[in-house]
Amino acid sequence: MLMRCHNAKFRARNPAYAKATICDEWKSFAAFKAWMEQQPWQGNELDKDILGDGTRYSPETCCFVPKSVNMFWTRCTSKDGGLIGVSFVKSRGNYIAQCSNGGNRKALGVFSSAIDAHKAWIRAKGQALDDLLNPLSLDERIVKGMYDKLRAFEIAADELSKGPRP
Repeated sequence: MLMRCHNAKFRARNPAYAKATICDEWKSFAAFKAWMEQQPWQGNELDKDILGDGTRYSPETCCFVPKSVNMFWTRCTSKDGGLIGVSFVKSRGNYIAQCSNGGNRKALGVFSSAIDAHKAWIRAKGQALDDLLNPLSLDERIVKGMYDKLRAFEIAADELSKGPRP
């Protein structure tokens, strides 16, 4: 946590942490440790994205979760500014959708528009999320946070659908 927020070399290599901060309370390891010991931390990973916006480490925005939950939304951003899970196949003039879950990549089909391909990715992530969370016994806030993130993708896709289609 300290390295992610304060190490310039780490932050340069990992731009996703460029805006990451730690609350004043947790700048004292004793305070962080006291909070941690009240959480299901053993065998789990610290996450700041599920309950928060991914920029702040604090008791309100962090939780401990299994690695599979912590990694679920990893790489769910597009480096080229396009829609997540979507690739344009120039030679065919259409879009393909694919979804990776737990290290497994799955082809989702061929689509005439980027938004339709992206919606296929959202549906696949929703099913994968159900499959991931159903056997786990997680705090209700964590489950809600995971589904809220999925819903944010759905809302954004619906908004894009209202505009001109690529």
